[in-house]
Amino acid sequence: KFGIDASTVSDILKKKDYYLNLNQKSVEVKSQRDCLPKFPQLETALALWLDNCINANLCINKDLLIHKAHNFAKLQNIINFTGSEGASIEELPHLRTELQTFLQNWDLNDIYNCDGIGLYWKMEPSKTLSTHSVASTKTSKDRVTVLLTCNAM
Repeated sequence: KFGIDASTVSDILKKKDYYLNLNQKSVEVKSQRDCLPKFPQLETALALWLDNCINANLCINKDLLIHKAHNFAKLQNIINFTGSEGASIEELPHLRTELQTFLQNWDLNDIYNCDGIGLYWKMEPSKTLSTHSVASTKTSKDRVTVLLTCNAM
């Protein structure tokens, strides 16, 4: 009904006491938000198309994916779709100001940036988007995950 895997629901239910006992005013709760897609029907159509391409062993790159997203946007009469990979350059000054205003309430020792990266150290370069191996391009999925963290001081 909601498009969620049973394993995800199971994981959430296992942690239900943790979630139910969270203080609603805590930083942990306030820092988390739902990242819902701006165009959910477009997202669904694009995900279905991508799954079909992958199941047909087709190689899909970023440019083709963005082109197909624009096609779906036209079909769904979405006028303000840009198909970018993130925030626009025009929004950047406003977003920086918003972030600086938010961070004024925090001590620099308490402001951290954290990012995880995965390195498939045996995999050769590829320019296709895939959730599993594509025919004739079987590669090793041996991975090292690195978590990089620093604070503002």
